[in-house]
Amino acid sequence: MKLMHHILNKTVLTLMISAAVACPVYAGWQQNSSGQWTFQYNNEMIRDKWIHTTYGYYHMDANGIMQTGWAKVHDTWYYFKESGLMNTGWRQINGDWYYMDGKGAMQTGWQYLKNADGSSSWYYLKDYGGMATGWRQINDKWYYFNSDGKMLTGWAELPSGTYYLTDNGDMLSNGNYTIGGKEYHFAESGALINP
Repeated sequence: MKLMHHILNKTVLTLMISAAVACPVYAGWQQNSSGQWTFQYNNEMIRDKWIHTTYGYYHMDANGIMQTGWAKVHDTWYYFKESGLMNTGWRQINGDWYYMDGKGAMQTGWQYLKNADGSSSWYYLKDYGGMATGWRQINDKWYYFNSDGKMLTGWAELPSGTYYLTDNGDMLSNGNYTIGGKEYHFAESGALINP
């Protein structure tokens, strides 16, 4: 909670709560006897609202307690760090990778995201938000995602065989296909039969 203590030692420079305020009022963090953090604004505890400080966004639950970990706010899932700061971007949680957009909302389904090197790749996030890896069937088509979650296209040399994934990522299977001017035959499993 080093960040929280740092905030306590500074004046809150920016505070955005739903109602506009015409005159300066007291605002600050307080820790209760259970070690939980609350936020006082105009001498009242903030409940079920977002707080925006110079460090980022926090959310107070219906009891006025600063939220940490996973929290569902108005039908959308968010993840709050131990300090209470809302997470954006990628985050690994209990072995799974999740992606929260710029507003902190957990994403699911197909996502076209920018990578650290400036390129962009397709990812698939499961219904619960966890990033897909390996083979995955989506709408009756098979796709392969590397260990970093990036959707694979083109030839794929895997322990189970050689496969071809189209530009859209779906696997070719059960038939003859011409690739680069040469004909190839693929089994129903998608594995290449004649190299």
